[in-house]
Amino acid sequence: MPEAGGNLSAVRGEDQFGRTLWEKGKNGALVVVKYGAAWCKHCPMMLPEFGAAARRHPEAHFVLADVDTLPETGKDIRFTPTFSFYRSGVKLDEITRTSPQQLRDHVWMHAPDKPYVPDDA
Repeated sequence: MPEAGGNLSAVRGEDQFGRTLWEKGKNGALVVVKYGAAWCKHCPMMLPEFGAAARRHPEAHFVLADVDTLPETGKDIRFTPTFSFYRSGVKLDEITRTSPQQLRDHVWMHAPDKPYVPDDA
């Protein structure tokens, strides 16, 4: 699992989720949410890429959200993992059943024009 801190956090509960979306995205920053669950067999496979994306895009914020702790938000999540992209609290995009390359492409597409930090930096 990626280490929380910096531009990566984990949320539990609707209040914490809402606060995180607002605080981290209020100035138009990109917020990428990985919706998953402890019982999801596919979720751990995308964690390394999610952590790598957080390191490559320090201007964005990355959130791990457990759907079992988000009864209101989680009811709209059909597959885990699901990756949603927000700016100023508004959902821009969502992908499911994705590969590491597709996640990289979507983060790159939605990231603001900031320097890209390669994996080997």
